[in-house]
Amino acid sequence: MSLSTENASLDYEAHATYLGYRNGDQGPRFPVRERNKIDMAAWPSWSFRIKSPESASRIEGGLRVDGQLKSGCEKQPLVSYVTVVRNNERTLERTIKSVQSQDYDNVEHIILDGASTDGTLGIIQRYADVIDYFISEPDAGLYDALNKAIPLARGQLICVLNSDDWLECDAARIAVSHLRDTDSAVLILTAARVADNEGAIHEWPPAFVHPGSYFTCANDCHNAIYASRRSYELSGPYDHTYKIAADFKWIMSCLDAGSTFIYTAESTVNYSLGGTSGDFLGHSRECMKVVHERFPYLTEQEVRGLYHCYFIFSNPQHKIDQDIPESYTGFLRKIMADHANRIDFCSSLGWAAITKLDHPSDRSSPILSRGFVGLKYAIAAKLRRYPFIYNIARNVYRNFIKV
Repeated sequence: MSLSTENASLDYEAHATYLGYRNGDQGPRFPVRERNKIDMAAWPSWSFRIKSPESASRIEGGLRVDGQLKSGCEKQPLVSYVTVVRNNERTLERTIKSVQSQDYDNVEHIILDGASTDGTLGIIQRYADVIDYFISEPDAGLYDALNKAIPLARGQLICVLNSDDWLECDAARIAVSHLRDTDSAVLILTAARVADNEGAIHEWPPAFVHPGSYFTCANDCHNAIYASRRSYELSGPYDHTYKIAADFKWIMSCLDAGSTFIYTAESTVNYSLGGTSGDFLGHSRECMKVVHERFPYLTEQEVRGLYHCYFIFSNPQHKIDQDIPESYTGFLRKIMADHANRIDFCSSLGWAAITKLDHPSDRSSPILSRGFVGLKYAIAAKLRRYPFIYNIARNVYRNFIKV
Protein backbone atom coordinates (compact mmCIF):
# COMPACT_ATOMS: atom_id res chain seq x y z
CA MET A 1 0.00 0.00 0.00
CA SER A 2 1.07 3.59 -0.55
CA LEU A 3 0.28 6.99 0.87
CA SER A 4 -1.06 9.85 -1.22
CA THR A 5 -1.31 13.50 -0.22
CA GLU A 6 -3.40 14.62 -3.18
CA ASN A 7 -6.41 15.27 -0.99
CA ALA A 8 -4.45 17.32 1.56
CA SER A 9 -4.78 20.64 -0.27
CA LEU A 10 -3.41 23.73 1.44
CA ASP A 11 -6.57 25.79 0.86
CA TYR A 12 -8.73 23.35 2.82
CA GLU A 13 -9.88 24.61 6.20
CA ALA A 14 -10.86 22.07 8.83
CA HIS A 15 -13.00 23.15 11.76
CA ALA A 16 -13.26 19.93 13.77
CA THR A 17 -10.13 19.08 15.75
CA TYR A 18 -9.19 17.14 18.87
CA LEU A 19 -9.83 20.39 20.77
CA GLY A 20 -13.52 20.25 19.87
CA TYR A 21 -16.04 21.03 17.15
CA ARG A 22 -19.40 22.63 16.46
CA ASN A 23 -22.33 20.70 15.04
CA GLY A 24 -21.67 20.08 11.37
CA ASP A 25 -17.94 20.82 11.49
CA GLN A 26 -15.76 18.91 9.07
CA GLY A 27 -12.52 17.24 10.07
CA PRO A 28 -9.16 17.59 8.30
CA ARG A 29 -8.13 15.61 5.27
CA PHE A 30 -5.48 13.03 5.98
CA PRO A 31 -3.18 11.28 3.48
CA VAL A 32 -4.92 8.49 1.61
CA ARG A 33 -3.66 4.97 2.04
CA GLU A 34 -4.40 3.23 -1.23
CA ARG A 35 -5.72 -0.32 -1.07
CA ASN A 36 -4.03 -3.06 -3.04
CA LYS A 37 -5.94 -4.26 -6.08
CA ILE A 38 -6.28 -7.66 -4.43
CA ASP A 39 -8.20 -5.93 -1.60
CA MET A 40 -10.58 -4.24 -4.03
CA ALA A 41 -13.10 -7.06 -4.04
CA ALA A 42 -16.42 -6.68 -5.84
CA TRP A 43 -18.04 -5.35 -2.66
CA PRO A 44 -20.45 -3.81 -2.30
CA SER A 45 -22.34 -5.19 -5.28
CA TRP A 46 -25.42 -2.99 -4.92
CA SER A 47 -28.68 -4.90 -5.29
CA PHE A 48 -32.31 -4.63 -4.18
CA ARG A 49 -32.59 -8.30 -3.07
CA ILE A 50 -30.29 -11.05 -1.80
CA LYS A 51 -29.04 -13.08 -4.75
CA SER A 52 -28.30 -16.27 -2.81
CA PRO A 53 -29.98 -19.46 -4.09
CA GLU A 54 -33.52 -20.18 -3.03
CA SER A 55 -33.79 -22.66 -0.17
CA ALA A 56 -36.44 -24.08 2.09
CA SER A 57 -35.01 -22.14 5.04
CA ARG A 58 -35.03 -18.79 3.25
CA ILE A 59 -37.93 -16.41 3.88
CA GLU A 60 -38.09 -12.89 2.42
CA GLY A 61 -40.60 -10.11 2.11
CA GLY A 62 -41.24 -6.39 2.37
CA LEU A 63 -42.14 -3.58 0.00
CA ARG A 64 -39.41 -4.43 -2.51
CA VAL A 65 -40.74 -7.93 -3.02
CA ASP A 66 -44.00 -6.25 -4.07
CA GLY A 67 -42.10 -4.05 -6.52
CA GLN A 68 -41.95 -0.88 -4.41
CA LEU A 69 -38.46 0.65 -4.53
CA LYS A 70 -37.55 3.91 -2.82
CA SER A 71 -34.95 6.34 -4.12
CA GLY A 72 -33.34 9.62 -3.16
CA CYS A 73 -31.91 12.69 -4.83
CA GLU A 74 -29.66 15.59 -3.91
CA LYS A 75 -32.55 17.65 -2.56
CA GLN A 76 -34.11 14.78 -0.64
CA PRO A 77 -31.56 12.01 0.03
CA LEU A 78 -32.78 8.58 1.02
CA VAL A 79 -31.58 7.34 4.42
CA SER A 80 -31.19 3.57 4.75
CA TYR A 81 -31.32 1.84 8.13
CA VAL A 82 -29.87 -1.66 8.22
CA THR A 83 -30.68 -4.02 11.08
CA VAL A 84 -29.14 -7.45 11.64
CA VAL A 85 -30.91 -9.61 14.21
CA ARG A 86 -31.14 -13.12 15.59
CA ASN A 87 -33.45 -14.22 18.41
CA ASN A 88 -34.29 -10.79 19.79
CA GLU A 89 -38.06 -10.68 20.07
CA ARG A 90 -37.74 -8.55 23.22
CA THR A 91 -36.65 -5.24 21.65
CA LEU A 92 -36.84 -5.57 17.85
CA GLU A 93 -40.32 -4.07 17.61
CA ARG A 94 -39.11 -0.91 19.37
CA THR A 95 -36.32 -0.64 16.78
CA ILE A 96 -38.75 -1.02 13.87
CA LYS A 97 -41.16 1.55 15.30
CA SER A 98 -38.35 4.07 15.77
CA VAL A 99 -37.57 3.93 12.04
CA GLN A 100 -41.23 4.34 11.15
CA SER A 101 -41.50 7.33 13.53
CA GLN A 102 -38.90 9.45 11.75
CA ASP A 103 -39.99 13.03 11.04
CA TYR A 104 -37.98 12.90 7.80
CA ASP A 105 -40.12 11.10 5.26
CA ASN A 106 -37.55 9.50 2.96
CA VAL A 107 -36.19 6.54 4.90
CA GLU A 108 -36.04 2.81 4.31
CA HIS A 109 -35.49 -0.14 6.63
CA ILE A 110 -33.71 -3.38 5.72
CA ILE A 111 -33.67 -6.29 8.16
CA LEU A 112 -31.58 -9.44 7.94
CA ASP A 113 -32.66 -12.17 10.33
CA GLY A 114 -30.17 -14.96 11.00
CA ALA A 115 -32.77 -17.74 10.99
CA SER A 116 -34.18 -16.93 14.41
CA THR A 117 -35.77 -19.72 16.42
CA ASP A 118 -37.95 -17.53 18.67
CA GLY A 119 -40.67 -15.04 17.75
CA THR A 120 -38.35 -12.58 15.96
CA LEU A 121 -39.42 -13.51 12.44
CA GLY A 122 -43.08 -13.21 13.40
CA ILE A 123 -42.50 -9.62 14.52
CA ILE A 124 -40.75 -8.82 11.24
CA GLN A 125 -43.56 -10.34 9.17
CA ARG A 126 -46.12 -8.35 11.16
CA TYR A 127 -44.46 -5.17 9.86
CA ALA A 128 -43.91 -6.46 6.31
CA ASP A 129 -46.08 -3.68 4.89
CA VAL A 130 -43.70 -0.96 6.15
CA ILE A 131 -40.32 -2.74 6.10
CA ASP A 132 -38.66 -2.21 2.74
CA TYR A 133 -36.94 -5.57 2.62
CA PHE A 134 -36.33 -8.46 4.98
CA ILE A 135 -34.86 -11.90 4.65
CA SER A 136 -34.40 -14.73 7.11
CA GLU A 137 -31.60 -17.19 6.45
CA PRO A 138 -28.52 -18.52 8.27
CA ASP A 139 -25.38 -16.38 8.36
CA ALA A 140 -21.87 -16.60 9.81
CA GLY A 141 -22.31 -13.90 12.44
CA LEU A 142 -22.93 -10.17 12.85
CA TYR A 143 -20.34 -8.78 10.47
CA ASP A 144 -20.93 -11.44 7.82
CA ALA A 145 -24.61 -10.47 7.92
CA LEU A 146 -23.74 -6.77 7.65
CA ASN A 147 -21.63 -7.49 4.58
CA LYS A 148 -24.73 -9.03 3.02
CA ALA A 149 -27.04 -6.25 4.21
CA ILE A 150 -25.10 -3.09 3.29
CA PRO A 151 -25.23 -3.74 -0.50
CA LEU A 152 -29.03 -3.85 -0.24
CA ALA A 153 -29.20 -0.20 0.84
CA ARG A 154 -30.46 2.23 -1.80
CA GLY A 155 -29.93 5.35 0.29
CA GLN A 156 -27.39 8.13 -0.08
CA LEU A 157 -26.73 7.64 3.64
CA ILE A 158 -26.54 4.27 5.38
CA CYS A 159 -26.80 3.66 9.13
CA VAL A 160 -26.38 0.35 10.97
CA LEU A 161 -29.10 0.12 13.62
CA ASN A 162 -28.86 -2.68 16.19
CA SER A 163 -32.00 -4.54 17.17
CA ASP A 164 -31.40 -3.48 20.80
CA ASP A 165 -31.26 0.22 19.92
CA TRP A 166 -33.83 2.79 18.87
CA LEU A 167 -33.68 6.10 17.01
CA GLU A 168 -34.57 9.58 18.11
CA CYS A 169 -37.47 10.78 15.95
CA ASP A 170 -35.31 13.42 14.22
CA ALA A 171 -32.32 11.14 13.58
CA ALA A 172 -32.56 10.97 9.79
CA ARG A 173 -33.28 14.68 9.49
CA ILE A 174 -30.20 15.54 11.57
CA ALA A 175 -27.98 13.34 9.40
CA VAL A 176 -29.34 14.76 6.13
CA SER A 177 -28.91 18.33 7.38
CA HIS A 178 -25.14 17.80 7.51
CA LEU A 179 -24.80 16.04 4.14
CA ARG A 180 -23.20 18.41 1.61
CA ASP A 181 -22.46 16.09 -1.30
CA THR A 182 -24.43 12.92 -1.96
CA ASP A 183 -21.76 11.48 -4.28
CA SER A 184 -18.66 11.91 -2.11
CA ALA A 185 -17.13 9.61 0.50
CA VAL A 186 -18.40 10.97 3.80
CA LEU A 187 -19.09 9.77 7.33
CA ILE A 188 -21.45 11.81 9.49
CA LEU A 189 -20.68 11.03 13.12
CA THR A 190 -23.52 11.85 15.50
CA ALA A 191 -24.01 11.40 19.24
CA ALA A 192 -25.70 8.55 21.09
CA ARG A 193 -27.60 8.38 24.35
CA VAL A 194 -26.44 5.66 26.73
CA ALA A 195 -28.05 4.49 29.98
CA ASP A 196 -25.71 3.38 32.77
CA ASN A 197 -26.40 0.59 35.27
CA GLU A 198 -28.31 3.01 37.50
CA GLY A 199 -30.54 4.16 34.64
CA ALA A 200 -28.95 7.59 34.27
CA ILE A 201 -28.73 8.79 30.66
CA HIS A 202 -25.38 10.02 29.34
CA GLU A 203 -24.66 11.77 26.06
CA TRP A 204 -21.94 10.07 24.01
CA PRO A 205 -20.68 12.62 21.47
CA PRO A 206 -18.43 11.38 18.68
CA ALA A 207 -14.71 11.49 19.35
CA PHE A 208 -12.50 13.24 16.80
CA VAL A 209 -10.95 10.59 14.55
CA HIS A 210 -7.34 11.00 13.43
CA PRO A 211 -4.44 8.66 12.48
CA GLY A 212 -3.54 8.31 16.17
CA SER A 213 -6.98 6.84 16.82
CA TYR A 214 -5.45 3.49 15.89
CA PHE A 215 -3.74 3.54 19.30
CA THR A 216 -6.55 5.13 21.32
CA CYS A 217 -9.25 2.99 19.65
CA ALA A 218 -11.69 5.53 18.20
CA ASN A 219 -14.37 6.16 20.82
CA ASP A 220 -17.31 6.48 18.44
CA CYS A 221 -20.69 4.77 18.41
CA HIS A 222 -20.95 2.75 15.21
CA ASN A 223 -24.75 2.95 15.31
CA ALA A 224 -24.63 6.75 15.32
CA ILE A 225 -22.61 6.92 12.08
CA TYR A 226 -24.20 7.69 8.71
CA ALA A 227 -21.97 6.64 5.82
CA SER A 228 -22.33 7.44 2.14
CA ARG A 229 -22.31 4.74 -0.49
CA ARG A 230 -18.94 5.96 -1.74
CA SER A 231 -17.43 5.49 1.72
CA TYR A 232 -18.35 1.81 1.68
CA GLU A 233 -17.03 1.43 -1.85
CA LEU A 234 -13.64 2.79 -0.76
CA SER A 235 -13.41 1.14 2.66
CA GLY A 236 -14.31 -2.38 1.67
CA PRO A 237 -16.38 -4.81 3.77
CA TYR A 238 -16.35 -5.38 7.50
CA ASP A 239 -13.72 -7.89 8.58
CA HIS A 240 -15.90 -10.80 9.69
CA THR A 241 -12.94 -12.50 11.42
CA TYR A 242 -13.54 -10.01 14.24
CA LYS A 243 -16.28 -10.53 16.82
CA ILE A 244 -16.24 -7.10 18.51
CA ALA A 245 -13.98 -4.49 16.92
CA ALA A 246 -14.73 -4.87 13.20
CA ASP A 247 -16.59 -1.55 13.34
CA PHE A 248 -13.48 0.16 14.76
CA LYS A 249 -11.38 -1.32 11.96
CA TRP A 250 -13.95 -0.15 9.41
CA ILE A 251 -13.94 3.42 10.79
CA MET A 252 -10.15 3.56 10.46
CA SER A 253 -10.35 2.05 6.96
CA CYS A 254 -12.68 4.90 6.01
CA LEU A 255 -10.16 7.40 7.38
CA ASP A 256 -7.32 5.75 5.46
CA ALA A 257 -9.44 5.70 2.29
CA GLY A 258 -9.90 9.47 2.39
CA SER A 259 -13.50 9.75 3.56
CA THR A 260 -14.56 13.13 4.91
CA PHE A 261 -15.60 13.04 8.57
CA ILE A 262 -18.37 15.41 9.73
CA TYR A 263 -19.14 15.73 13.43
CA THR A 264 -22.21 16.71 15.42
CA ALA A 265 -23.04 16.36 19.11
CA GLU A 266 -26.74 15.99 18.28
CA SER A 267 -28.03 12.63 19.54
CA THR A 268 -29.67 10.35 17.00
CA VAL A 269 -29.76 6.92 18.66
CA ASN A 270 -30.32 5.31 22.04
CA TYR A 271 -27.55 2.78 22.44
CA SER A 272 -27.89 -0.31 24.63
CA LEU A 273 -24.83 -1.57 26.47
CA GLY A 274 -24.16 -5.26 26.87
CA GLY A 275 -23.51 -8.23 24.63
CA THR A 276 -20.11 -8.38 22.97
CA SER A 277 -19.70 -4.61 23.45
CA GLY A 278 -19.34 -5.27 27.18
CA ASP A 279 -16.41 -7.67 26.73
CA PHE A 280 -13.67 -5.19 27.65
CA LEU A 281 -10.74 -7.59 27.49
CA GLY A 282 -11.91 -9.06 24.20
CA HIS A 283 -12.36 -5.56 22.83
CA SER A 284 -8.83 -4.63 23.91
CA ARG A 285 -7.34 -7.69 22.23
CA GLU A 286 -9.16 -7.05 18.97
CA CYS A 287 -8.19 -3.36 18.94
CA MET A 288 -4.56 -4.41 19.32
CA LYS A 289 -5.07 -6.85 16.47
CA VAL A 290 -6.24 -3.94 14.30
CA VAL A 291 -3.03 -2.05 15.16
CA HIS A 292 -0.87 -5.07 14.34
CA GLU A 293 -2.57 -5.56 10.97
CA ARG A 294 -2.27 -1.87 10.11
CA PHE A 295 1.39 -1.67 11.20
CA PRO A 296 2.65 -5.25 10.63
CA TYR A 297 6.27 -4.34 11.32
CA LEU A 298 5.50 -3.66 15.00
CA THR A 299 6.23 -6.46 17.44
CA GLU A 300 3.50 -7.77 19.73
CA GLN A 301 5.36 -6.22 22.66
CA GLU A 302 5.38 -2.83 20.91
CA VAL A 303 1.66 -3.07 20.16
CA ARG A 304 0.89 -3.86 23.79
CA GLY A 305 3.14 -1.00 24.91
CA LEU A 306 1.18 1.42 22.72
CA TYR A 307 -2.03 0.03 24.21
CA HIS A 308 -0.82 0.90 27.70
CA CYS A 309 0.25 4.38 26.57
CA TYR A 310 -2.89 5.46 24.74
CA PHE A 311 -5.84 3.08 24.88
CA ILE A 312 -8.74 5.24 26.10
CA PHE A 313 -10.72 2.35 27.58
CA SER A 314 -7.85 1.30 29.83
CA ASN A 315 -9.23 0.52 33.27
CA PRO A 316 -7.50 -1.06 36.28
CA GLN A 317 -10.26 -3.68 36.42
CA HIS A 318 -10.32 -4.51 32.71
CA LYS A 319 -6.81 -3.72 31.58
CA ILE A 320 -4.46 -6.27 30.06
CA ASP A 321 -1.40 -6.10 32.31
CA GLN A 322 1.14 -7.71 30.00
CA ASP A 323 4.18 -5.74 28.72
CA ILE A 324 3.52 -2.55 30.68
CA PRO A 325 6.48 -0.23 29.91
CA GLU A 326 8.77 0.55 32.84
CA SER A 327 9.04 4.07 31.42
CA TYR A 328 6.31 5.31 29.10
CA THR A 329 8.47 8.18 27.89
CA GLY A 330 11.42 5.88 27.28
CA PHE A 331 9.23 3.39 25.43
CA LEU A 332 7.75 6.05 23.13
CA ARG A 333 11.13 7.58 22.36
CA LYS A 334 12.57 4.19 21.45
CA ILE A 335 9.65 3.04 19.31
CA MET A 336 9.76 6.32 17.37
CA ALA A 337 13.51 5.96 16.84
CA ASP A 338 13.22 2.30 15.82
CA HIS A 339 10.58 3.08 13.17
CA ALA A 340 11.67 6.57 12.13
CA ASN A 341 11.54 5.60 8.45
CA ARG A 342 7.87 4.55 8.68
CA ILE A 343 6.12 7.80 7.81
CA ASP A 344 2.61 6.50 8.37
CA PHE A 345 3.46 5.11 11.80
CA CYS A 346 5.30 8.25 12.91
CA SER A 347 2.35 10.39 11.81
CA SER A 348 -0.11 8.22 13.74
CA LEU A 349 2.11 8.21 16.81
CA GLY A 350 2.44 11.99 16.63
CA TRP A 351 -1.33 12.43 16.54
CA ALA A 352 -1.79 10.11 19.49
CA ALA A 353 0.98 11.86 21.44
CA ILE A 354 -0.36 15.39 20.96
CA THR A 355 -3.70 14.45 22.53
CA LYS A 356 -1.87 13.53 25.76
CA LEU A 357 0.94 16.08 25.60
CA ASP A 358 2.07 17.38 28.99
CA HIS A 359 4.94 19.83 28.57
CA PRO A 360 7.52 19.84 31.40
CA SER A 361 7.34 23.63 31.65
CA ASP A 362 3.66 23.40 32.49
CA ARG A 363 4.30 20.84 35.21
CA SER A 364 7.08 22.91 36.78
CA SER A 365 5.19 26.20 36.71
CA PRO A 366 4.23 27.26 40.25
CA ILE A 367 1.05 28.79 38.85
CA LEU A 368 -0.12 25.61 37.17
CA SER A 369 1.20 23.14 39.70
CA ARG A 370 -0.57 24.68 42.67
CA GLY A 371 -4.07 25.74 43.53
CA PHE A 372 -7.25 25.84 41.48
CA VAL A 373 -5.68 26.38 38.05
CA GLY A 374 -3.37 23.43 38.42
CA LEU A 375 -6.24 21.26 39.63
CA LYS A 376 -8.41 22.35 36.68
CA TYR A 377 -5.78 21.34 34.14
CA ALA A 378 -5.10 18.05 35.90
CA ILE A 379 -8.78 17.11 35.93
CA ALA A 380 -9.24 18.16 32.29
CA ALA A 381 -6.26 16.04 31.23
CA LYS A 382 -7.78 12.96 32.86
CA LEU A 383 -11.32 13.52 31.56
CA ARG A 384 -10.28 14.01 27.92
CA ARG A 385 -9.86 10.25 27.75
CA TYR A 386 -13.65 9.96 28.21
CA PRO A 387 -15.25 12.44 25.74
CA PHE A 388 -18.87 12.36 26.92
CA ILE A 389 -17.87 12.82 30.59
CA TYR A 390 -15.41 15.56 29.59
CA ASN A 391 -18.08 17.50 27.66
CA ILE A 392 -20.51 17.33 30.59
CA ALA A 393 -17.83 18.53 33.03
CA ARG A 394 -16.75 21.32 30.68
CA ASN A 395 -20.31 22.64 30.32
CA VAL A 396 -20.83 22.53 34.09
CA TYR A 397 -17.55 24.41 34.63
CA ARG A 398 -18.43 27.09 32.05
CA ASN A 399 -21.84 27.64 33.62
CA PHE A 400 -20.17 27.87 37.04
CA ILE A 401 -17.74 30.54 35.78
CA LYS A 402 -20.65 32.62 34.41
CA VAL A 403 -22.39 32.70 37.79
